[in-house]
Amino acid sequence: MQKISIQNVEKFLFLGDTNFFGYIKLLYESSGILNTITITSVSLIIVLLLIEIALRIIKDSPINLLVSIYKTIRMRWFVYKINNDTLEQNKFTIYNNVVSHCTVNVQNQSIIVSLRLPANVDSVKLYKQAEPIIFEEIVNNNPNYYFSSPMRVGRWMQIIGSKR
Repeated sequence: MQKISIQNVEKFLFLGDTNFFGYIKLLYESSGILNTITITSVSLIIVLLLIEIALRIIKDSPINLLVSIYKTIRMRWFVYKINNDTLEQNKFTIYNNVVSHCTVNVQNQSIIVSLRLPANVDSVKLYKQAEPIIFEEIVNNNPNYYFSSPMRVGRWMQIIGSKR
C-alpha cells in the first residue's frame, strides 16, 4: 500500500494546483486507503451476517431471517407517509426518518415489531394517529400470532406476538 504524501495534498488543496494530472496522482495515491476501507467494511458485514445466520441455525430457523427481512421491508413501506403540503413537510420528514428504523424479528414461537418513536411533538402526534392502523396491519399480516398491546420501551414502541 502506498502512502499519500502530505505535500501533494497541500499542494492540491491549498496552493490551488488545478492540474488535472496532479488530481489524478492524488486519487491514485489515495486509492490504496479506499480499497483497504472497502475490504474492511465488506469483511465486517460478512462476519456479522455469518454470526446472525449461525445463531439462527442454532436457536431458530434460517428461513425466519429471510421472513424477518421481508416483513421489515413491507412494514417500512406501510408506515412511510407521503405529504405534498409544504407547510407541514418538516414534521413528515422527521416522522419518516424515525419510523424507517422499524424492525420485524420473526422467530419460531414469537414475533417482535419495533418502531422507533420520534422526538418531535408534531411527529409523535402523527405516530399516535397512525398507531391503531399500524397495529391492525401487523395483526392482519400475521394471523398465526396473538399480539400484545403496544409497549413503550425507551424511545421504541414494541409489539410482541406469540404463536397460537
